[in-house]
Amino acid sequence: MVRIYAGLGERDKAFVVEKGYEERSIAVFSDIPLDPVYDPLRSDPRFQDLLRRMNLQP
Repeated sequence: MVRIYAGLGERDKAFVVEKGYEERSIAVFSDIPLDPVYDPLRSDPRFQDLLRRMNLQP
């Protein structure tokens, strides 16, 4: 779902990624650092907060 919403520019809806984090989904952890699908979200403070909580902040 994140891919679809991010691709459509629906930032708020794309934050279903938070649910994946809360559920400790392995897909979320493996995809976020490098997957370009997350590029539209990277500047969003919510995304930066998520990265920080996941210990993935550069």
